[in-house]
Amino acid sequence: MSSSTRHASAHPGVHSDSDELVREISAIVSSIAGIQLGERQKAMVASRIQRRFSELGMKTFAEYISYFRAHLESESDVMVSRLTTHHTYFFREIAHFEFLERTALPSLIAEKKKRGENVLRLWSAACSSGQEAYSLSMFVRHFLSRHAPEMTYEIYGTDIDPESVKHARNGVYRFHDVQEIPTHFLSGNWAKGTGSISEFAKAKDTIKSPCRFEVMNLLKMPESLLRGNFDIIFCRNVFIYFNQDQIRQITKGLLKALAPDGYLFAGISESLSGLQLPVTTVGPSIYRKAESVMRSLPLPLASKSKGADPEATLGSSTVRAPSLTIASTPPVGRPAAVSMLKVLCVDDSPSILALLKKILTPDAGFQVVGTASNGQEAEQWLKTNKADLMTLDIHMPIQTGLEFLQTHQRRSLPPVVMISSVSRQDAALALKCLELGATDYIEKPSLASLSARSDEIRSKLRYAHEFQTTPRDISVIRSFSKTRPTIGSPEHKRRVVVAGFAAREQLANMLAEFVAPEPATYVLVESAGEAIEAFRAYLASCLPGKTILTANPTNTPNAIFLSDANTLSRLPGCENTSILIFGRPSASLVDSLSLLNAGQVLVEDRGERAPNLETLATDVVPTTSFAYMSDEFFARGAK
Repeated sequence: MSSSTRHASAHPGVHSDSDELVREISAIVSSIAGIQLGERQKAMVASRIQRRFSELGMKTFAEYISYFRAHLESESDVMVSRLTTHHTYFFREIAHFEFLERTALPSLIAEKKKRGENVLRLWSAACSSGQEAYSLSMFVRHFLSRHAPEMTYEIYGTDIDPESVKHARNGVYRFHDVQEIPTHFLSGNWAKGTGSISEFAKAKDTIKSPCRFEVMNLLKMPESLLRGNFDIIFCRNVFIYFNQDQIRQITKGLLKALAPDGYLFAGISESLSGLQLPVTTVGPSIYRKAESVMRSLPLPLASKSKGADPEATLGSSTVRAPSLTIASTPPVGRPAAVSMLKVLCVDDSPSILALLKKILTPDAGFQVVGTASNGQEAEQWLKTNKADLMTLDIHMPIQTGLEFLQTHQRRSLPPVVMISSVSRQDAALALKCLELGATDYIEKPSLASLSARSDEIRSKLRYAHEFQTTPRDISVIRSFSKTRPTIGSPEHKRRVVVAGFAAREQLANMLAEFVAPEPATYVLVESAGEAIEAFRAYLASCLPGKTILTANPTNTPNAIFLSDANTLSRLPGCENTSILIFGRPSASLVDSLSLLNAGQVLVEDRGERAPNLETLATDVVPTTSFAYMSDEFFARGAK
């Protein structure tokens, strides 16, 4: 859009009201990018505007509106970038990759070979910062290496945001994000960065060279693209920003770019139904041109439509192709799709087990056939039952996940995927699990976001099973491995631990995990009274290398203070606090804890709701995860 057009979009006058500013910037961005920014997006727009003016050292919307108008051209570009960038990650919506594996790629390759062609062409039409394009590159490269090594592929990635396209071209991502990729696709495709990007991973030429990225507005597709050259088009999770007429316009352009036998993928939550487009649904938000499907139907049925205008008579909900008929028989050397994978889930968190049951459902191709709360229970279960896969936690009582793998490393086990609160970068634990035979690793998120991680969990389990006999390379994971988090400036940090006598064994085990240099730890016991000395003696006997004090609390590194919970108000102040709660403290103590303004509050997962703790907790986890997660919290905030 030209400068004059952009300037004409702005309203005259200075608005001090944030609502007016939100409306003004939304209108400008909508006129440039075509996306719809209404009441539903109002909070998001305000948040990103506020983040922008904070970066500029401003404090109010009123300050920013003057700056925005004085720099309308450049700031419009900035806000287009901020407001069109959507959340993305590697291997998003695994159902689409499964369809590629079982149906689309075998079908397309067979047709290509008949025509004497050897190049697959893919378009990631809303590629954001490149994760989708690189996911496709890893996936197609891996597929072709096994089933059609004589073929090559090209991927074209486009996005309206220049900054996102720049990021995609660079091909450098935080290793934390790259960890989402299943291990078998990581192999040979990523390298550890050096110097200023040593905490980042770089895409190797193996997956980068087939990709080309350009800035493009989907409402203004160049004619050079609309020639039916793309075998696969991914345009996912972008239609939510457009109205029905714009979606119809964009889809018509995509269909012109799609090859006659190609596949168009929209977001799982997006549908083209009701738009009267010449497409037919062949999978979850997966479409083909109606005429290509008609050609594949039995002759009598296809002949009925002979001579008809497909756009006038066929809609996305009118003609349906038989699901998976295109590749109903797998190519030679390729195993048939597994209809249902049976999973044993091993974790000492009842809540995590409950959520895994919600994620690993029959409609997603999984069935949780057993659960266990530690390694010994898992061993007993496997003596009389069978599973295709296992999930395994590291921190568990009686027998940890690491001990289970050490015990069974020479025995036949189903493929094991670790799901734990320990970062994959912890060389002493996570990497050891992979070296002992675990197929892959998922860093356990908070309970609030575990459902959002369902794609990663399902994809890693699916590929752990499919590639269980394929050699894997974990060298890139090893290159990023770190020792246990190092806590800097412990004198500026503290732990406040709430525990009762019933949790004394769990408490002692947790305190034993803390390694110097550590922040001061204050253990508070409700209604302890005179029994506090007996409690101190018990902890001292369990922790011979540590000193347990009951008086004069100070923020002295490595010190452990034990006292009645009524001393909470007398604890010395501290700017960085982690609270660890065993059991269920009283409402009055919870109120007092809330006054500490802690950056982290870990609450014991007991498989039940705790209403008085829900607003206070930052995470609900097994107590076996307390020590590591607290260490990691302090390491991230080291000064």
